[in-house]
Amino acid sequence: MVATSTPNQAMPSVASQVQTRLKIKNAGTMDVSAACAGFLYGIVLAKGLIAAKTHKKILVIGADTLSKVTDFTDRRTCILFGDGAGAVIVEASDTTNHLFHALTGTDGFYGKDLCISNQEAPISGLPVIPNNKIQQNGKVVFKWAVQTLIENIRRLAAANNIELKDVDLMIPHSANIRILEAVCNELGFPIEKCLHSITMYGNTSAASIPIAWYNGLKDGKVKIGDKFLAIGFGGGLTYAGIYMENGIKQAAN
Repeated sequence: MVATSTPNQAMPSVASQVQTRLKIKNAGTMDVSAACAGFLYGIVLAKGLIAAKTHKKILVIGADTLSKVTDFTDRRTCILFGDGAGAVIVEASDTTNHLFHALTGTDGFYGKDLCISNQEAPISGLPVIPNNKIQQNGKVVFKWAVQTLIENIRRLAAANNIELKDVDLMIPHSANIRILEAVCNELGFPIEKCLHSITMYGNTSAASIPIAWYNGLKDGKVKIGDKFLAIGFGGGLTYAGIYMENGIKQAAN
């Protein structure tokens, strides 16, 4: 399962090409198109498929090559984005359910404020530039992102019957450090317990959360038994969040 907004081809899917390269037999494949929230949509879908006992183990990848769709003449946006990829394996637990309640949502009215289009067809009823490049209304997206994260982090904590003070780590989508600072300030959550990848790699869309997660594991910030929230948000405008604890294993390399 590959979350991406920047495939090289519309068909075959990126997931199908990954399956071929890895020579994995007897596997279904699909791409997930939910922009910067795509990786967590993939996790939520994987959890559902495994809980339904139709699948046992699912490779979930978040990958985007935003340099392909960045307008380098637009200095308001081109300095923000980067390329990256990250992956996890989701599988059934023998002991405890480590992936708990999740949430997803969309506010399509704001679709025009963060989009990529190669056609003149309007988005949310308004025209867009058909240049196949990222177009972003930064002020609108910033305000929406801060409000959406604050509301849904609280919702996610309440759905899992936990207090934010008991959360060890939070991994939000790394879109903008000022967004993360504003959210942490409003929630009273320590910014040092907020993992991000923005300062090293920029906004890597669907890859930002797995990159931050991996760096947290590598640096010893993510430990077995930790309780943490992850929340993604982006084009659509979409969002998705999950709560996890225990059962986190780092690959050998």
